[in-house]
Amino acid sequence: MQTLTDAIIKTRPAPVMMLDDEPECFTTTNAPAVNAKTSPADDTKETIFEAFRRSLVTSEGLRAQVLPKRKKLLGDFLCEGDLGFVYAARGVGKTWLGQGMAQAIASGTAFGPWGAGEGPSPVLYIDCEMPAELSQDRDKGLADVVTNGEAADLMYLHHDLLFERTGRTMNFASPEMQQAITRLCIEQDRKVVILDNLSTGIRGVRENEGFDWEGIQSWLLDLRHLAIAVVILAHAGRNGEMRGASKREDPASWIIKLTDAKDAADRGACFVSHFSKPSRNAPHGVADVEWSFETKGDGTLIVTHKKAEASDRFRSLIEGGVNTCSDLADLLEVSPGTVSKWAAKAEKEGWLERNGRTYKIKS
Repeated sequence: MQTLTDAIIKTRPAPVMMLDDEPECFTTTNAPAVNAKTSPADDTKETIFEAFRRSLVTSEGLRAQVLPKRKKLLGDFLCEGDLGFVYAARGVGKTWLGQGMAQAIASGTAFGPWGAGEGPSPVLYIDCEMPAELSQDRDKGLADVVTNGEAADLMYLHHDLLFERTGRTMNFASPEMQQAITRLCIEQDRKVVILDNLSTGIRGVRENEGFDWEGIQSWLLDLRHLAIAVVILAHAGRNGEMRGASKREDPASWIIKLTDAKDAADRGACFVSHFSKPSRNAPHGVADVEWSFETKGDGTLIVTHKKAEASDRFRSLIEGGVNTCSDLADLLEVSPGTVSKWAAKAEKEGWLERNGRTYKIKS
């Protein structure tokens, strides 16, 4: 009898078809049951109708199920099997945050104000863009900060090293590479995958076409069924929102937007993290945080954080593309009147232009 793991890694030689194109019958090889103990024999075929009927559960029956509690991996917002996105404009600091999260999850320690998970969880960090030398420097600096230099169960699959050793390049639009990562996670017992980043790691997929994302989404669902959490770093578009079709955001457990908060005196990265899609794991929400990552002349990394006050976030949100009074009020959780007062003050200070209730940074 096949296990769920065996079934998943053997499926989908090509991106999965839409439901209307599914065959009338399937076997457990290409449609694994969640509970392998109740699966039919390998050579048994059953119609989709029969499979659905066998999987029905009453409301009372659902409440009686003994279901495993998903492990917390970082803070209250990231749990086993989650899909999360972190996005920002180029150069804001996505990789700093991504590698910091990786160190914290892999070592079972806190990161900034985000509390430690329920024990260490092995991480696979897939770097599709950074030069290997910079990844090495950042990993060392963050390890010193997050884990005090102690070893963490963190592995890298780096595009530079892949090409140097094999001549191959990464493109996770390829079903072959998707299946290879799934097998690698199983073999190396990785519980978290961080993909840095969407633009360089998944090519040949039209960003604004939701249907093109179907093959990627099927792979991500496979990883979820294996209780493997995935965090994808992505770029913001010119409008300040995550680039590409909104359909990819639908199954996400949470989405973090980073807004640049660096001024002329800052060295390194300084940004505010905001949950543009609140985590379903944290019903009371996660506070906005202002982060700073600064590398000193001797190579020492200094990471600081503080709660981001709404008034401090006002300018960074406008710089990030949020430009109407109502949208700012919603994101900052203040009244439109409060936003108007901040806008009037900013206009007097000379850095804001107002056109009715629409704002922009003065050039």
